[in-house]
Amino acid sequence: MTEVETHLAESRQALAAEDLHGTLAWIELYLHGLEAQPAEIARAVLNLYASVLEAWVDAPTAQLARAAALDTDDPVALHRLGRELLDKHELEPSRGVLSRASRFAPERPDLWHARAAAEARLGQHAQAATLLEQAPEAVRTLPLTRYLHAIARFSHKDPEPARSLLRAPLPALAPFVARLEAMLARHAALAPASIVSPEAEARAWHAIWTAQVVIDPLGKGRATLATVRSSLAAVAEAVAAWHLPLVAVTAPADRDSELLARALAEGVAIPFQPIDALPGGPTLVAIWDARPLSPSALARVDAISPRLTYLHQRVTADIPLHVDIVGRLTATRPPWGHAAEVFALVGEPPPAHDPRPLAVIASELAASPSDPKAPDGWQQLLVALAALPHSARPQALVAMTSGQGSAKP
Repeated sequence: MTEVETHLAESRQALAAEDLHGTLAWIELYLHGLEAQPAEIARAVLNLYASVLEAWVDAPTAQLARAAALDTDDPVALHRLGRELLDKHELEPSRGVLSRASRFAPERPDLWHARAAAEARLGQHAQAATLLEQAPEAVRTLPLTRYLHAIARFSHKDPEPARSLLRAPLPALAPFVARLEAMLARHAALAPASIVSPEAEARAWHAIWTAQVVIDPLGKGRATLATVRSSLAAVAEAVAAWHLPLVAVTAPADRDSELLARALAEGVAIPFQPIDALPGGPTLVAIWDARPLSPSALARVDAISPRLTYLHQRVTADIPLHVDIVGRLTATRPPWGHAAEVFALVGEPPPAHDPRPLAVIASELAASPSDPKAPDGWQQLLVALAALPHSARPQALVAMTSGQGSAKP
């Protein structure tokens, strides 16, 4: 048995045991390099991945994977699968499948666009721009590809393609013009706030590009009571600085998000309301970690308008809320429970459940000490954003903890 056969056999055993983590361990590796795999390996990987999709995503997507496995050199079948995976936010597999498709049909502009879209959604905007610059015909002939190129270049501090597009906007891009205008407005407003320090500059560019404001030190440390409390204080400062006429604080119907929302409600002196009993009007939505939430829970959040979202765990730069099949494996544990104070001291995980009422735990969190040191350039950032029209204001406040990485686009 070859090494590849051994790896795939291990994945099949994990799949039979309903072990998602073990199943994906080797499959994701081979999907990532699918472009260069021999046909027989690509076929085995796609067939096994189809079983994963059938078990954890849906049957139609699994059927597309099996169709692509019938002829792993068929760019049409690979493109259909890659686009469906992209739409389902299965981004890493989509990248590998689309790369293989473009290997066999490099002349197709739509394949270059799809590959670049996958890279952009993964936060690899430099790679997205590089791909599109290798396919000038796609940028010239496909309006959405021109827009994607402008966005990718903007994320790397080059706003000129966006300005050029707005000088002669294409009718097909009308729905996207507002985003470019808002990005350019934030770019103009935040330039002075970006010179305080490298960290402040990264924070400013993250806000320009994503309409999300990072409120914790960039990607440093794990979540503790102190870091969570500091994040809540920063949210309260933003709400006050921007004079937001909020009528309620709410959360999806998961315990950790509700606890966070109740503590936040005390900090901003706005009542907490269950998500199914909102009074209507501007609402602050608190989410501990969006990744494990169900599509229906996220759809319920998306239906709240207008809203400001506080995400304690960042998801992606381009899609603040989405679900993927590995999200449940990477969700982080919150630092509260029976032994919260012990956890803060020795770094041990608290018990999984605290039977006390959420309001009691939330009040303890709201009253716990926080780090008095504000992030670099924080006040300058708040003031600059306060001067923007509401259409260009941030849509989310994001805490970057538990190794979520740099906010630099």
